[in-house]
Amino acid sequence: MSILIERPLPFVEEYLNLLNKELYRYYWGCRLSRNQKLWLGFCLSAVIVTNKICWKSFARASLGKFGQRSLSWMFCHSKIFWEEFFKVSVLKILHNYGITEGVLCCDDVDRNRSKSTTQIYGVHKLKDKLTGGFIDGQCLVFLFLITAKASFPVGFDFYIPNPKWKAWKKEDDRLKKQKIAKKHRPAEPQRHPNYPTKVKIALNLL
Repeated sequence: MSILIERPLPFVEEYLNLLNKELYRYYWGCRLSRNQKLWLGFCLSAVIVTNKICWKSFARASLGKFGQRSLSWMFCHSKIFWEEFFKVSVLKILHNYGITEGVLCCDDVDRNRSKSTTQIYGVHKLKDKLTGGFIDGQCLVFLFLITAKASFPVGFDFYIPNPKWKAWKKEDDRLKKQKIAKKHRPAEPQRHPNYPTKVKIALNLL
């Protein structure tokens, strides 16, 4: 059965109007345009209705009103103030729930992806904790705010392993099994700033 979404759900529209005002108040000059609000409102409504994040599903839910390419183009090219928008939404939650104190906690989570995935950011081989094998997926590091009233993410980033370090580790483990002394094994390569460790990502989020 097809689900028709002609416009953003009323409470989503109200939420975006409220955040747009707060965005302009905290960051002068930053504001969503009419088209940006329409697009973001539709996408949020589609997430709620379809229970997934998928451009094809969103396009089907609109019954042709919005195309898959136009929806993804807006996401990739529209100059939305994502960082500022996220901060304002967190501030709004703190205000609405009267939250004045809490504890920050970092955690990481793996998300399985299809083996045919080629264009999703940060996809790499992950250790499958259930089977012991390997799967394609993404690893995200989250910064959570834990309070007595609610707990929610206030920051995140992708962890991507350094290919050179992975190759060195694989070779180092092989040589270890052959009982070759450390001084005769290749030295560990320096960490590249484009591939921070999970700990470094967590510290940056904090």
